[in-house]
Amino acid sequence: VEDGDYFALLELPSSATTAEILRAHQALRSDLNHSRLPYRARTSMDRELRMIARALDEARIVLSNEDLRRIYTLNLNAT
Repeated sequence: VEDGDYFALLELPSSATTAEILRAHQALRSDLNHSRLPYRARTSMDRELRMIARALDEARIVLSNEDLRRIYTLNLNAT
């Protein structure tokens, strides 16, 4: 997420714990599960859904790693 906020993407405060981050990621990813979406939505929005899933995964990776989260938060606060 170039100009976004991983915390906002996961709908969490910046004080969220790793467990909260993982739960939010899992819930949002399950909402994007292809089998839960109507066929037309899946086919017409396939590229967008993959991009959203990639951003959610990126947010989970960065925010659940203590070192990456610290660097990310510092950069987020600097902008």
